[in-house]
Amino acid sequence: MKAIILVAALAVLAGCAGKQQKSFMSDPKFDNIQLNSVTNIWSQRVTHKLPKGWRPVYSNQNGPIFIQEFVHRKETKDNWTGMFSVTGMKGLAKQRSAKNVAFAYTRALKTLCRDDGIFVDLGEKNVGDYPGYELITGCAKSPKNLPIGLKKGKSELIYTHVVKGDQDIYVFQKSLRGDAFNKGVPPVNKENLNAFLEGVFPLSLCRRNSSNADNCQVLN
Repeated sequence: MKAIILVAALAVLAGCAGKQQKSFMSDPKFDNIQLNSVTNIWSQRVTHKLPKGWRPVYSNQNGPIFIQEFVHRKETKDNWTGMFSVTGMKGLAKQRSAKNVAFAYTRALKTLCRDDGIFVDLGEKNVGDYPGYELITGCAKSPKNLPIGLKKGKSELIYTHVVKGDQDIYVFQKSLRGDAFNKGVPPVNKENLNAFLEGVFPLSLCRRNSSNADNCQVLN
């Protein structure tokens, strides 16, 4: 299997705030190549896989918050069926737990979707020695056009994994959008979650400027 490394952001402070990114990976010849993304976000280096054919489309730094988003090359930041995002929150590890941030991250969508809201508490899942927490949230059928871009009558499911690093909090999310579905039979659940996440794992958090594998914590 072919593999390449994408250095997504070597220096966040010198990054491209609010930019929709044009990538060489828009070329269809990269559809069968496995991509590994390496991003220095605040105090740590974040590494993860991407599904074949996916590429970075957006990155933004707003004060202590950095976010990067990835979609399939045939989709865009505003029009997609699948998205993977990484968010880094500088200095928050000293103030919040992974669980606290996970619940705060998902509360708004649960409220907006009312009776069609999805909420599955998966509990703790650490990345090596770093505390982590997982949730699945979503909307089986959106009651209206939502600020996040979800259209009325459409659905969205979001897997959220919050990890508390040395100094910062990291949020990994994989999302799925499509037609409305039966709330009792969501397309992503505990049973098929590993298959849903297969294209982005393993992911790791490493201390920056270290080539020592002992300074990396991995989630397979």
